[in-house]
Amino acid sequence: MHQDVLEALSLPPRRAGVRGPVAVRASLIAAASELFAARDTSSVSVREIAEAAGVNHGLVHHYFGSKQGLIDAVLDDLGRRAARALDAGLDLSPTGPLARYVLVASKALTTSGDTAGKTSQQSAVALVRRLGQLGTPPVSDEARLRTARLAATFIGWLLFEPVLLRAAGLDDLDPAAVRHQLLESALS
Repeated sequence: MHQDVLEALSLPPRRAGVRGPVAVRASLIAAASELFAARDTSSVSVREIAEAAGVNHGLVHHYFGSKQGLIDAVLDDLGRRAARALDAGLDLSPTGPLARYVLVASKALTTSGDTAGKTSQQSAVALVRRLGQLGTPPVSDEARLRTARLAATFIGWLLFEPVLLRAAGLDDLDPAAVRHQLLESALS
């Protein structure tokens, strides 16, 4: 990948000499996360990910078994980051960990179709359940429906915020304040 493309994607430049299993895995997950956020997971090649991570492309298969294994690892990593962010207080910024998770997960799940990895689906379910814990724990049908509504509203908003602000004539308002009001109304 050319340096100008890496800069345009806000990726770190190729890191020569990434060594050791922990560093290689972390570098591959970080590079894949950035590339998957910028493009559909299906349009990103294993070679591109390895090049952005500064490692040999064969290491993707060595550490993750397949591209889907790497997608699952990225979603698990982003899911953990999003869960920690939720535990620390809800960060609704479009660049926060929850938004990054939603962006990559939605691309992975929609472009993979029926072949989406089991871990990808489990990761999405776990995060939706965590969102549900912001209100009443989802034990009744009503609470579970509220959780589903909250997740759908929140995910849709994170994916389409600029368009929704413009379409609703809200583009003159502070996006953070709109997000906060949206969350409050979804929780009630």
